[in-house]
Amino acid sequence: SFVKHLCTVCIEEQFYLIWPNLLQHLQRRRLIIFLLAAIVVATVYRMVLIFGYWPNASRVYQNTFARMDCFAIGGVLACVLHGRKILLPAALRAILAGTAFGMLWAVGYSPSVYDAATALWGYPVATLACTLLLLCFLSIPAPTRVGSLLRVLSYLGKISYGLYMWHLPVLGLTWYFATSDDALGFNT
Repeated sequence: SFVKHLCTVCIEEQFYLIWPNLLQHLQRRRLIIFLLAAIVVATVYRMVLIFGYWPNASRVYQNTFARMDCFAIGGVLACVLHGRKILLPAALRAILAGTAFGMLWAVGYSPSVYDAATALWGYPVATLACTLLLLCFLSIPAPTRVGSLLRVLSYLGKISYGLYMWHLPVLGLTWYFATSDDALGFNT
């Protein structure tokens, strides 16, 4: 389906409903404990969905509770860094960025978004990789963060939702027309 990926928008919207309430009602320490528990619960739940009575790895992709560890990891980072300035040496940032890109490559090399291995370890590894990249970017000294790189990243942020919405239909249609001998009706 060309719209199957839109279930992640539902997960995102559920996050927007829950996150402000958590911030309002929990102190930072309790929030971090709650988020760490959410990581554990999501991991266990994901394992149950994959290896349980009716194993189906594709259900993980579309399930808020099985994916909440991704949001919880970002929430822990936000809680830990809130109000703090971090400066990491350039060499450490390079190591972290290289590690993150290696992690993303490993996840991208997996055969499918819906297979059991990707559902079990791929989503959390991709989240940790993005967290490392975010940490690298946030630890760059402020004067060097400005300029053309920031403008490019800002532009990508503005169009990222549209890119996400259209990437699967465009890729699917491209694959269909590129691999089908009769896609344009020439062989009729």
